[in-house]
Amino acid sequence: MPRVLFNRLRTVLSHAFAFFVLVSGGLFVPALAAPQSLSMSLASPGPPIQGQPIRLILTILPPPSTEHPLHLHVYVDGRMILMTTAKGPNAAVTLPPLAKGRHEVEIAEADIRTHRGMGQMSTMEGRDNMDMGGMDMGGSHAAKMPESPAPKHFLTRMTLLVKGRTAP
Repeated sequence: MPRVLFNRLRTVLSHAFAFFVLVSGGLFVPALAAPQSLSMSLASPGPPIQGQPIRLILTILPPPSTEHPLHLHVYVDGRMILMTTAKGPNAAVTLPPLAKGRHEVEIAEADIRTHRGMGQMSTMEGRDNMDMGGMDMGGSHAAKMPESPAPKHFLTRMTLLVKGRTAP
């Protein structure tokens, strides 16, 4: 009789654990390691020009996949301007036109479900119409909250020197 009780208990506990993992969305299942290498380069030769979108190519190793994508937040001068999810070794992002001068571009990994920086406690919850390159992340919150600084754990950084337009 005790053996039957033990088998039933084991079955119930294994089902309870499976249900917990399913309900939690895998939040407690270890995530894959961060990329070992993420490089960023301009898609076109020559310096970026004021008033024109800037296309960047990202190279990620080991490469993410459709099953294990890499969610990235792109910051310009400390302000998040866009998000992208890489599903292969190369990804392209297009920055909005930037003013003439020096700009810092930084890329951070984030959790695709919560948008929290990996290893960070920051969150975008409570933000109202946060400017992210035209993406409306608005909510029904009445009070506007100040933007928090960009996370400190960046995968890569690049300094862009945007040139002014030349007269025709």
